[in-house]
Amino acid sequence: MKKLFTFLVSSLLVFSVVAQTAPNKYWVQFTDKDNSTYSIDNPIEFLSQKAIDRRDAQNIDVTEEDIPVNQSYIDQVLALGDINLLHSSKWFNSITIYTEDETLIADIELLSIVSQVKSLVILKKGKYEVEEVAASEKIYDPADYGFSLAQLEEINGDALHELEYLGEGMLIFVCDGGFSNLDNVDAFDHLFDDDRIVGTHDFVDGDDNVYHSSTHGTSVMGTMAGIIPNQLKGTGPGASYFLARTEDVGSEYEIEEDNWIAAAELADSIGADIVTTSLSYTTFDDTSLNHTYDDLDGQTTRVAIGAGIAAQKGMLIVVSAGNYFLQTWHYIGSPADAIDILAVGGITSDSSHSSFSSAGPSADGRVKPDITARGTAAATANTGNNGVSFVNGTSFSAPIISGISSCLWQAFPSATSLQIREAIIQSAHQYDSPDDIFGYGIPDYGIAMEYLQNFLGIRPLQKPVSGIIQNVYPNPFTDQVTISLKAPADTSDEGQISIFNSSGKLIFQMEVKLHGKIPQNFTIPTLDLASGIYHLEYRGSSSKETVKLVHL
Repeated sequence: MKKLFTFLVSSLLVFSVVAQTAPNKYWVQFTDKDNSTYSIDNPIEFLSQKAIDRRDAQNIDVTEEDIPVNQSYIDQVLALGDINLLHSSKWFNSITIYTEDETLIADIELLSIVSQVKSLVILKKGKYEVEEVAASEKIYDPADYGFSLAQLEEINGDALHELEYLGEGMLIFVCDGGFSNLDNVDAFDHLFDDDRIVGTHDFVDGDDNVYHSSTHGTSVMGTMAGIIPNQLKGTGPGASYFLARTEDVGSEYEIEEDNWIAAAELADSIGADIVTTSLSYTTFDDTSLNHTYDDLDGQTTRVAIGAGIAAQKGMLIVVSAGNYFLQTWHYIGSPADAIDILAVGGITSDSSHSSFSSAGPSADGRVKPDITARGTAAATANTGNNGVSFVNGTSFSAPIISGISSCLWQAFPSATSLQIREAIIQSAHQYDSPDDIFGYGIPDYGIAMEYLQNFLGIRPLQKPVSGIIQNVYPNPFTDQVTISLKAPADTSDEGQISIFNSSGKLIFQMEVKLHGKIPQNFTIPTLDLASGIYHLEYRGSSSKETVKLVHL
């Protein structure tokens, strides 16, 4: 069927992995301006007369903020090794440095005069940028992802995986033209072992056998759920899946739109969270049924109307934009024009436009595609063996988004589907200036998390933790955080609650006493912390437990 959006890259494709060089520039913030040689009582020593006059004219006081960074603090940093001072900021009480010796950063963080150190490597990341932790503490390990790491990182999906949100408890309903050999590919064994293929149905033949007709759906599934150690890990590896064959790959008739609608209704009835579809309709074998561009207003084609209704039922509908850009048609297909769905275009490894990815807008002038993700040389499971294949098409952009969106929704289970969609779009890199090629742009799922919590006020999932540490909430947090502890073996214990930064520097510590069977809550007061990953530790008389914290 010619509307399945896939172009398998030749087996001779040379896949180049460009190693990221370590960042060389760092921002160092100091704790105070104590023992400065300057005083606000004598501002002429560090401000020009014009600057003083301007303040006087506007009734602006000279404050400690105006005092230069303490030179002795700067000297202590530079004395640690081969470090060059680039500039200083009195307003932020900080300096910017350059060093090629990464080991010196830990030494800088240990200085009592330093409050924080941040890498200044330029990444399209939100505030949930993953920081390095000790290997022994890692649960998320980039090495597990192999060739698929880049397509996860470019949308900052690793921010969610780092926090162990892998889509557990979420149900993704996949509409495609067939899933040939999926039940024989090792990359999907974990789904069958855990009973996370919750159902199948063939809307073309009317039975439940979907493992035939096309490998397209199998490749789609590989981007979301495939796991090959050290080679591939999909964006939603912990989610559950329903596989629906709605497309007859041997023909193109309007009945296939009706098949899709029937599938969407089933998805609604079984409680699916996300419907992902890499199908699109523009022309048919009966040309009298062909859609025109004017039809793509979200309210004309049946499949677009159906997708819009599905979105209003509380499901997140994710659709491939199409691969028509180099063709006469040029524009998106349907149901990518539907209202309140996510139409996903394609990008390359350098975040440029995939040459085939369809353009917008919709016929009624709405931004399309809505967002973009990897569509060129996307890594997926090989449908014939146990290796990795690289595939082209917006067919793979959509499921990459679907998988990671299941993780986002898992993290914020009280959010509505429209709020999840809103957060994803708001996070995109050109939200303020969308166009007809990228739409709102490449989403950043770290920023989407922040948007849900800080702008929409939605509380993230409070994950229970086994052992002495029963719960830590909220996590991520912005000010106070509460830890629930239960004494080991229902007896009593005395210990310490400690918070460390990613380099192991102690940030906070308090003594606690535990007793009895009932968990006790301890609230850690507001801390002046930089955004990032921290580690909360309970160390008792005979045990130690650690959980990860994220500060927004």
